[in-house]
Amino acid sequence: MTGFGTKIIGSLLLALILLLVTGFDRPVRFESSIVFSETTHDFGIIREGDIVTYTFSFTNEGQKAVHLTSANAACGCTTPSFTSKAVQPGDTGYLKVSFNSHKLPGKFHKRIVVSLDRRPYTVTLYIEGTVLPTPLSGKDVIKIGGLTFSEGIIYFGNIHFGRLEKKRIKLQNSTTYPIRIDSVKGPDNVEVTYPHFDLLTGDRVKIGITYNPLKTRINHSLNDSITFITNDSINPYKTVYLTGYILPAQKNKQTGGPAVTFFKDLVNIGNVIQNDSVNVRFQFKNSGNRPLTIGKLMTSCGCTIAKISKRIYKPGETGVINVRMNTSGKSGFIQKEIRVISNAENEPEHQLVVQCNVIQHPSVKTMTDDMNNGKILIFKGKCRSCHVNPGKGKMGSALYEASCRMCHGAVNGHDDEYHPGIKLNTRYLESISKKKLFKMISKGTSNNTNRQMMPGFLKKNGGPLSVNQVHSLVKYLKSIQLTY
Repeated sequence: MTGFGTKIIGSLLLALILLLVTGFDRPVRFESSIVFSETTHDFGIIREGDIVTYTFSFTNEGQKAVHLTSANAACGCTTPSFTSKAVQPGDTGYLKVSFNSHKLPGKFHKRIVVSLDRRPYTVTLYIEGTVLPTPLSGKDVIKIGGLTFSEGIIYFGNIHFGRLEKKRIKLQNSTTYPIRIDSVKGPDNVEVTYPHFDLLTGDRVKIGITYNPLKTRINHSLNDSITFITNDSINPYKTVYLTGYILPAQKNKQTGGPAVTFFKDLVNIGNVIQNDSVNVRFQFKNSGNRPLTIGKLMTSCGCTIAKISKRIYKPGETGVINVRMNTSGKSGFIQKEIRVISNAENEPEHQLVVQCNVIQHPSVKTMTDDMNNGKILIFKGKCRSCHVNPGKGKMGSALYEASCRMCHGAVNGHDDEYHPGIKLNTRYLESISKKKLFKMISKGTSNNTNRQMMPGFLKKNGGPLSVNQVHSLVKYLKSIQLTY
């Protein structure tokens, strides 16, 4: 064997010895290697208003010191703080995250992006949990299963025969899961209005109850009940009670004057297929001693038309007001009001109400095709009176109040009304950029659900707004300080 061959063999033996000493499975390391003990923390169930904190710990398993340069949360409700000094190899550090649940009921999942001055440069952490809402308060509040009622016993007081009595109570979802009211059972002379959509955690709504006293119950106590049938797994049947006392009809204080009595002033049609027309008859009677003149019939929206066959009615004569509502371009729970102006001395102005739940609106493809072709129903015909005309020439907050509030609700406070569009609260507005918000308003947000479908409002996309008007809405929505 030559000297050269001996050197080669020696080199191979030396390499083999080094492998045996150092080990075959030693990992390749970056300059720094931050290893967190966990990257997601679940706070579980907390109560609205609680401020909870958790500390993530990590170890520098790299070969060089590393600095945490920043930690950014996706929402202002989440506040991170972290080790400011360099973490040497083998040492540990921390990142503390605080979450403020004020006015943020429901499930949450927040992201925190941690930046480093060495590879891997960023690490993403998460916190999550469920916030139980602040419950309804008051001496009469009652919780039945997962729903909380502001009153369990609804007192109407003295009710005069021939006159409708109305009450409104509040209802809240006190659970961590959605609850839906499927139907309501009660006496035929009781009308109940309720939301036809899922109540999410913390949602509060108003329930309307209209009582029409029966002649057979005059001078007797009112002892009735209504039962809400829900999908609540805890207790699907929720009963509240109605009390009061029924008196004879009040005599007209103005002797010999005209008076009007409506047999029913609220009609809930139930489910209506989108684009179908809703037709309702409201019957009334001149219960006075002089001719009754029906003056104006004023509807709350251009989609609703009220007609009457004649204007003057003799004492004791009955009449009918016919109401027709167009559901084109609408979805979800709809309510329209009709104001009846007359010379009746007992009620010179009376309000009628029509309600329905519009279902089966167009598919995503149909909606998108209509957007592309400029065939947006709410921008055409009589619907313009609500969705276009009020916003003409307006900018910013004034434009929002005129054209947007009807679908998205108030942005400076909660009005407890049902609105079919996305609720513009702090969490939602902070989650989207100005650019994305401009795109959504301009081009629309086609969606196959009842609560999240909006056409494009920019003129070139078939809508009524100019580029400057859309920009003014974006600026307004991103600048206001929301309180809920």
